[in-house]
Amino acid sequence: MSLSIAVTLTWAFFATLFVLTGLWCTLLSPTVSWQSRIRIAMWLGLAQVTALLILINFFAPLKSAATIWLLVALAGASLAAWLLKRGWRIKATPARASMPYWWTLIPIATLAITVLLLAHFFAGPLANYDTGLYHINAIQYSAEYPTIPGLANLHSRLGTNTTSSLFPAMLAATPWEIEAFRLLVGLFIFLFVIDLSLRLLELRRSPRSPGTILMLLAATAAIPFLLGTPAMLVTSPTPDTISMILVVVAAAYLLDAFWNRDVLWGVIATVVAVLAATVRTQLWVFAVLVVVVLIAHAWRSPNSKKNFREHRALLAVGAALSALITIGMLVRDYLLSGWLFYPATIFPMPVDWRVPDPSGSRDWILSWAREPGGSPEVVLNSWSWFGSWLARTATDWAVQLAVGSLLAAVIIWALIASSTKNKANKNLQTRIGIKGLALLSLPTLASIAIWFFTAPDPRFAWGPLLILGLIPLSLALARLSLQFTQRPHAVTVSALVAAFMTLAIAGPAASTALNIKGYVADGYEIREFSFGPLSFVAHINPVESATIVEFALDDGNLIVTPTQDDRCHLSFPACRPYPDPTMQFRGESIRDGFRDGASTSK
Repeated sequence: MSLSIAVTLTWAFFATLFVLTGLWCTLLSPTVSWQSRIRIAMWLGLAQVTALLILINFFAPLKSAATIWLLVALAGASLAAWLLKRGWRIKATPARASMPYWWTLIPIATLAITVLLLAHFFAGPLANYDTGLYHINAIQYSAEYPTIPGLANLHSRLGTNTTSSLFPAMLAATPWEIEAFRLLVGLFIFLFVIDLSLRLLELRRSPRSPGTILMLLAATAAIPFLLGTPAMLVTSPTPDTISMILVVVAAAYLLDAFWNRDVLWGVIATVVAVLAATVRTQLWVFAVLVVVVLIAHAWRSPNSKKNFREHRALLAVGAALSALITIGMLVRDYLLSGWLFYPATIFPMPVDWRVPDPSGSRDWILSWAREPGGSPEVVLNSWSWFGSWLARTATDWAVQLAVGSLLAAVIIWALIASSTKNKANKNLQTRIGIKGLALLSLPTLASIAIWFFTAPDPRFAWGPLLILGLIPLSLALARLSLQFTQRPHAVTVSALVAAFMTLAIAGPAASTALNIKGYVADGYEIREFSFGPLSFVAHINPVESATIVEFALDDGNLIVTPTQDDRCHLSFPACRPYPDPTMQFRGESIRDGFRDGASTSK
């Protein structure tokens, strides 16, 4: 078995697990196509697994076969409920109605090839500095320990509360073990590809879906970028890529909720937006405003009461999942740092493991986002950084895409406005207009405003920057498709966008495939992975080794610190980027947590 196939099968296994876990939720919605049923189940299943991982890690480490078996049992129970309630009674649909357009197989095949290429990057080097700084250690602590009180006292970055450490900790229970962190980003890309492929197969039922167009456009831009920098954005377990994917998916479902005036898609948009916020703290504003604009849109939409009644059970499930995840993340904040929304200094908790004052660490993050290497005393108290920041940010791919998409959207909207005025097209007049677009853009604009005034490094806002231009452009293209009144032509715009996506991805994919043997750099190690009766050997670029020394704390406990820089890499446990003798253990073991001795003695 080849490495790419093994990695892809692992992603497929967990994607299937998510679908089965969420399958019971589809019993609560009116009849939808099988493609929509899978999409609904996948994202709601992912939300259930997220909530469960947060809960489990309060009491136990995640690197345990028991974790996997518990998820399998949950998926099995969901499948059994679905089969008993509905599965055996599904009426066969006419073959003609379920047949997809033949051309959709071309972009789907392109996406499948891309997934195999991304799977190959599992073996490659790691170029993301933060991976060695804290990503891997955060994963190790979630894998080997329950949530540790005051972990931020050991390393301020370990107080960053993100579910991107929980999923690879769960994946470490597989034969991939700690190397499973390399699977993380690819797993979310795989979920994105499944969703988009199912949308393409469903085009006969929803030929003008703006959400599908948005995901096609996002794939056009993002996949070549990811193929070009895999060591930074695919192999490394970075939250930058994951949050971007989830924001794009949430925006797609938000568009569909507005376009179809359907609460069902609003539920999925809300849940996915909350999942995005668990990966990137700044996105809680995005998640809250998604809920606000959905309520505002439903309030002013006709037949909203009927739609709410039809989906009230699923709406209750989405609200419950969002609330559980939000509460779970707040409790994790409480435990990891003693603050809520760490590293903000808004809600300190009266606990002995509270980090004394995270403002120093936060100020360095903010100042480096504005001007790398700049001092907080200078950068945070003036606008001297703005000129260099603007010139640097203007070269970022997401910013350039946002500008280009906005320009294209303005042109198309102007053409549509002229056509609507001349032809009095009732279909266009009853669809989302400028007011609706303004409401749709509110979560995005607020997220970008928060990003600009805090830590305006483009990678922290790739998702909002992408959808800033893609929402109006996708909506414009969907409105343009209404110009085609004959049914065979209704899907023309989506077909053209899909063709454009295929051509955009084909070049980078071919280049990557031709050079795939050279991706594993010098200094590789030979690793053997066994999956029951199947095993294979792969060349893997290992994580760098940190040179460490032991350091004695004032309380007599020993920790280790790196000597070459501030990265611990795989050194674990109790590795701190720099020595601080005042830090204390709260008990006899690491699982009891850490506290700051200086603040305790006051």
